[in-house]
Amino acid sequence: MILDLKPEIIFETSRSSGPGGQHVNKTETRVTLRFNVPQSNLLNDEQKALIAEKLSSHMTSDGDLLVSSQETRSQLRNKEICLERF
Repeated sequence: MILDLKPEIIFETSRSSGPGGQHVNKTETRVTLRFNVPQSNLLNDEQKALIAEKLSSHMTSDGDLLVSSQETRSQLRNKEICLERF
């Protein structure tokens, strides 16, 4: 059974680092997907514990699972990449 977790996902944007000339200095193309595991209403306690155990290095102290992408100059494509990784 595959759950649709999209209602509980938050996206944040920021400026990408690295080369890109003036474009990188004025557009927010880096996307970070944020999913709060402990507060999820869609996951059961066993699933939450498994995620916390396996992905603890990608989680904040508040229990937010973070997935980021700044691979492309397109904010939309970086959002899609985050969702694929998630």
